[in-house]
Amino acid sequence: MLGHVLVYVRLLVIRVFLLLLCFPGSLFAEEFILRLGDDEYFPTLLEAALKEADGDHTLTTYRFPEQIPQQRAFRSLKKENGIINVLYTGHSIEREQSYAQVDIPLTRGLLGYRMMVLKDENLHLLKNISSLDDIIQNIDVGSGTYWPDTKILKAAGFKVFTGDHPYLWPMLMYGRFTAFPRGLSEVSVELDMLKDDPLAERLVIEKNILLYYKFDHFFYLAKDDTVRAAIIEQGLKRLYENGKFMEIFMKAGFYKEAQKLVGDHPKHVFELANPLLSEKVQAIPDQYWHNFHD
Repeated sequence: MLGHVLVYVRLLVIRVFLLLLCFPGSLFAEEFILRLGDDEYFPTLLEAALKEADGDHTLTTYRFPEQIPQQRAFRSLKKENGIINVLYTGHSIEREQSYAQVDIPLTRGLLGYRMMVLKDENLHLLKNISSLDDIIQNIDVGSGTYWPDTKILKAAGFKVFTGDHPYLWPMLMYGRFTAFPRGLSEVSVELDMLKDDPLAERLVIEKNILLYYKFDHFFYLAKDDTVRAAIIEQGLKRLYENGKFMEIFMKAGFYKEAQKLVGDHPKHVFELANPLLSEKVQAIPDQYWHNFHD
């Protein structure tokens, strides 16, 4: 009887081995549910990465019915049956330590290049600027309550007013603060979304000054979701190796707009120290970072 069982087990092992040889992808399939934002670049990039990675993975997206704080979205990652299992957002040491971070900057650092949006009547405050101290003394700024940017701006010496993202634009329009620093990859997109608001007609981008700190969006997953994180990292690296990452990046609307914003005007670039920059992010190779200020 035991001999028959051993023969059966051997045959079963052989069949499984042959299946793995013939259909490796079908036996290695993960489902990814991405929190959907306002830019199609990120789901496009993730979908391309999953196609390049080993296995046969699926991607669906989920848009929360209302704009929710990032803290709540992160909590969803931790739930066993959460609505999403991957999201993208700006780096912080706390996020890096609490979640599985895929160490490939998603917009090649464009998020760390900041142009300031002001009401047109306040543009004169940023004329004849020669130092970062001049900027800090002349304006105050707005930033998200839980955004890493807030700590970076405060550490640099800015007076910062905070609020949830949906309320920051109205706060700027009504004069609660003077300027709203937005990333090169997002400033035009966000202003375009406000085009039907009469008050937004007075908002303008200050195009001669760039603030810069090393910073970007990364993909985040639950801390123990190491398999999915490894799949995304493998796929993104393969996209770099075959040139498809740069193809997707350079076709993105935000990149084209960033090139236009930077190329049309002479720039004074002021670099801010990023106290939230971990050793892990500092060790990311230069090939993954874009340089707009050399």
